[in-house]
Amino acid sequence: MCNLSDLVEERGIEKGIDWGAELKLVQQVVKKLKKSYTMAQIAEALEESEEKISRIIEIAKKYAPEYDERKILDELMCQIKV
Repeated sequence: MCNLSDLVEERGIEKGIDWGAELKLVQQVVKKLKKSYTMAQIAEALEESEEKISRIIEIAKKYAPEYDERKILDELMCQIKV
């Protein structure tokens, strides 16, 4: 039988996996931004929607030229929650 602590642990693991996938995407977008790819080129190369890539790029611009990937991810995840 599943208890509350198992459920909480499972949800935490799922959230961690989601954040990891989003961090990887942010890292890939940043890498391509540094190579001067356009939003459309990035979306096509990463097989993601232009809307999603555009949202990441808008946030990333605030952190250029260093592109703090963790801060970009934090802001992105806050937008997704809203």
